[in-house]
Amino acid sequence: MNSILGTFTAVVILSTAVFSTQNVQPQITQEVKNLTVVEEHIVSFVCKASGNPQPTFYWEKGGKKLNTRRNRFKVFDMPFGSVLRIETVKANDNDFFTCVAKNGVGEPVRSTGHLKVYGIDREGNEFPQGYPNIIINPELKSVEKEKPAVMQCKADANGHKFEIEWFKNNVPVELGDNGRLTITRTGSLQIAKALESDYGRYECVASNEYGVAYSYAAMLYVRVRIVPPYFTIPPKREEVDPNGSVNLTCVAIGSPMPYVLWRDGANQLGEPVIGKNVLQLKNVTESKNYTCVASSNLGNIEHVGEVIVRALGTPPRYVIAKALNPRTVQVVWLPPEKPNEVIQGYRVFYTMQPNLPIILWHNQEVQSNTNSTIITNLSPNDTYTICVLAYSAKGEGPVSQLITVITNEGIPSQPRNIKHEVTGPNTISISWEPPIQTRNPVKEYWVYYNDTYLKQENKAVVPGTQTRYQLQDLTPNTVYTIKVSALSEKGEGAATRIIQAITHDFANEMLVPSAAPQAVSGMPYKDSRSIKVTWKPPPKDQQNGEIQGYKIFFVKNEKSQTDQDAKSVSVEAEEIVLSELEIFTEYKIWVIAFTTVGDGPRSRPIRVWTNEEVPSQPRNIKLEVTGPNTINVSREPPSQTRNPVKEYWVYYNDTYLKQENKAVVPGTQTRYQLQDLTPNTVYTIKVSALSEKGEGAATRIIQAITEDFGIFFVIPCLFSKMLIKDSNGMIF
Repeated sequence: MNSILGTFTAVVILSTAVFSTQNVQPQITQEVKNLTVVEEHIVSFVCKASGNPQPTFYWEKGGKKLNTRRNRFKVFDMPFGSVLRIETVKANDNDFFTCVAKNGVGEPVRSTGHLKVYGIDREGNEFPQGYPNIIINPELKSVEKEKPAVMQCKADANGHKFEIEWFKNNVPVELGDNGRLTITRTGSLQIAKALESDYGRYECVASNEYGVAYSYAAMLYVRVRIVPPYFTIPPKREEVDPNGSVNLTCVAIGSPMPYVLWRDGANQLGEPVIGKNVLQLKNVTESKNYTCVASSNLGNIEHVGEVIVRALGTPPRYVIAKALNPRTVQVVWLPPEKPNEVIQGYRVFYTMQPNLPIILWHNQEVQSNTNSTIITNLSPNDTYTICVLAYSAKGEGPVSQLITVITNEGIPSQPRNIKHEVTGPNTISISWEPPIQTRNPVKEYWVYYNDTYLKQENKAVVPGTQTRYQLQDLTPNTVYTIKVSALSEKGEGAATRIIQAITHDFANEMLVPSAAPQAVSGMPYKDSRSIKVTWKPPPKDQQNGEIQGYKIFFVKNEKSQTDQDAKSVSVEAEEIVLSELEIFTEYKIWVIAFTTVGDGPRSRPIRVWTNEEVPSQPRNIKLEVTGPNTINVSREPPSQTRNPVKEYWVYYNDTYLKQENKAVVPGTQTRYQLQDLTPNTVYTIKVSALSEKGEGAATRIIQAITEDFGIFFVIPCLFSKMLIKDSNGMIF
């Protein structure tokens, strides 16, 4: 007989007893009590009798044998006794109930009690004065064998006396004389050392002359088998809108029950919770992985849950504005590279006061099939700032980069893609690209730079054939604001956006690396979303101090992406694995070294492709224990793979001897039998698929236990495949 949680052997202890051969007629040892109860509630009559042979019992109501086949009347046998349970009590149950015991020796013996039934007061005063009331009910509890347990109960009777007794599986709990089971002063049932026989359904009953009150029933489970933690509900991949909320649920079980916690990287989120932990995330703004950890004294397991923020889409591209006359401007753009669903239209915003919130700017609506618009009634010879966004049924997407235009026909538009490089304490190199549209040739570029310390504004004039200029004679360790405009015979066009740069400190200039890292290389790493990058430090004589670390910049090598779009990470080591990249995509990567003073020059960029995708997880893995030494493993192919599956790898681990093994199965085979296994042993099993691109992710770990050679029983108080939830939502 098999169970995924474990195999248990019931030890039957045989005891000898001396039985008398003399027949003895029955004798009542516990009389039936008179009871009072409110209609629609529960009540139980208890009766005991001695005799040899052991008597049998039946019940009478009003002098007539009771038909216990009726659902409301249930009889439960116990050693030398019987319980009549009425569930639920009706008004016509106001009568005498008789317990009859017989064993074929002499006459049957009887004990009679009266049941008084209160009718329900429809005005709401349901209980008579002094009627007991359960104020703390017992709760579902799981306890390890030999450990103490308390089934809580507390009652009140408005100052009147009452008694507390406990029923297990509808019969009275025998406390015994050894002190293992006791009832506390408040009425709770205290178990000093839990045994398998304590498993059951418990009720607390308060009674006095005014009535009887039953608590809610609660299960007590006794854990008698050690099972490593495993996930029954692992965290899933969840998608959420920007600034939305999402819950990640993680449930794990085992014996003992594991504690479940969440981590964000190395940071623990909240406190560990037994069995089930729900991570509540609000105002989510970025995609991230969260790790669920289940741990017990038998080990730890982890599972990653992904939270994906649905993209708002990208902004419209290549926005250009040119003056058609002193009061009219034409704006042209390309649609977003990644629209936020189907584009319903565009909004073009424009203003002469760009510091105002964009909601206060003027705007024009443009249909989705049009990528240009004409703005009229503008002020002549003024500078306007313009941007464009696309909107869909899901809302507005991000705005484009701001551009400026001067309402004067024939002047150049803005220079593009302005960049800077600080080359010393007194110099900054500036570069840019020519305007996209101008009717007249660019005669000159004007480079404006402002010393923010001395407030000195300067202008450098650069020939129209040049797109690079070095600012010289600057003040060390000073912030400069810089912008560039183009000039034609019609006049000066709109300037670029303002950029800032800070010159090096003269005293510490030699502490900045003067050379880039060497031997930068990269290669796809393990999966299809990672690249490993390695490098060597700059030459010793050009490090100019102690290297504090490195900055690695990476960006997709596409026309729509510029170096300004690059992301960066910093490390102290001389290698890094870039993860969460796009599958089968070329990336442009470069590295710089930095000291406490600042950054050195960047390395020559390298270009590396991520791998094609490896197979996804095999699906619907199933186990069938077929003997003490064999387990059948079956599965379905992965749902996604670009390349055929060559092999399946079946990993199986003997949790007793800690031996990890791997079986290789041909890709055309959907079933495999693990052989030569150890009897009566828990095995953890997972399966992965392998293509020519590598091994994919493995399935979740599942457990099975091989059969024992001998006969055994499964103790019924252990976990089944059904999860049990208490009133607080705890999973057992």
